[in-house]
Amino acid sequence: MKHKKLLISLTVILLLLASLTVTAGAFGYLDLGFSKSGGRIYVNGAEFSGTLKEAVTLAGGGGTVEIEGTVYTTPVGDPSRSNEPILHDITIKGRDFSAAIVLKSGYYGDIYNKTDVLTVAGANVAIRDLTIDGGFRIDFPLRIFAWAENVSVENVTARRGTRGAVNILSDKNISLKNVRADDGAQSGFYLDGGLDGAGISFLDCSTRGNFRTGVLVRNCYGAVENLDLSGITCFENTFSIEDRIGGGINNNGIAYPMSILLPPKNKDGEPIKTDAAAYFNVERQYRHYRYGISPAEYAGAKAFIDAERYGMNTRFYYLDESVAASNRTEIETVILTETNVFPKIQSFFARLFHTVKNFLS
Repeated sequence: MKHKKLLISLTVILLLLASLTVTAGAFGYLDLGFSKSGGRIYVNGAEFSGTLKEAVTLAGGGGTVEIEGTVYTTPVGDPSRSNEPILHDITIKGRDFSAAIVLKSGYYGDIYNKTDVLTVAGANVAIRDLTIDGGFRIDFPLRIFAWAENVSVENVTARRGTRGAVNILSDKNISLKNVRADDGAQSGFYLDGGLDGAGISFLDCSTRGNFRTGVLVRNCYGAVENLDLSGITCFENTFSIEDRIGGGINNNGIAYPMSILLPPKNKDGEPIKTDAAAYFNVERQYRHYRYGISPAEYAGAKAFIDAERYGMNTRFYYLDESVAASNRTEIETVILTETNVFPKIQSFFARLFHTVKNFLS
């Protein structure tokens, strides 16, 4: 009798796991490898049987590519690849809000092989009314290159990138309206300088389900100035800055400046004022990482400084007490920390809970 009950229990567990896997695959949480397109592509109003990449080429200047259902694709628009069509003077849109562009199985990208689902490197580009899904196998579902200009993104959900969901490298009249940047491994919106915020606008945008933070801003390639991020709602209540104090040095040996006019808002519509997780890693000299996650992530820190920088309250963590002392200002105090195994255990379970919560939500 006991063996029979055990067998029944195991059978129920296996059925539940199978059900969960199928459900997760259906909702896009797992990439099950099925890349058969049930969608259709239309070029300038006429149905087209080729690939999305071929459709972009065929559309021509001022043309329109429309998506119906789910269309699987190889990466499109990467200017570093030969014979790649550049997204320029074109509109890519969904025929209804169920339209989706999904990365085809077999394509992967990481920090050393920067690949994206859609890369905008031209001018006069509109993307709207669809979902772009990287399947956690590619840098970003959507990247807007530094030389892109007059780019409009509206009613778009970008999700599941190995670094982020939407990467913005240009400040030349870039407009994002009702854009969701979700489920990024590092962040949702990922902005990298140099950028002048006067040329970038966010309206009714949001981000959620990201592993580290909702919005990440870096000054890696130049100054980041006048950014207004108040049009973004971060459901994680996190906003992060990576100040490349040594990684972004100009010719005079001075760090590129960073200026945030208005931070993103939390889910209650209030400006995010505190980001309590900056990190100074002596193994990577003169870089600050700031991710807005639990201090348990910084179990190895020997000291920290609470400071008011970037227009918000910030806690900078240091692995070396002497480095913290050398970086303090006259009005700042170095606070020593006690490191032990408990924060690391706490951090592990916090990450596990966050992953399960996102999976089930």
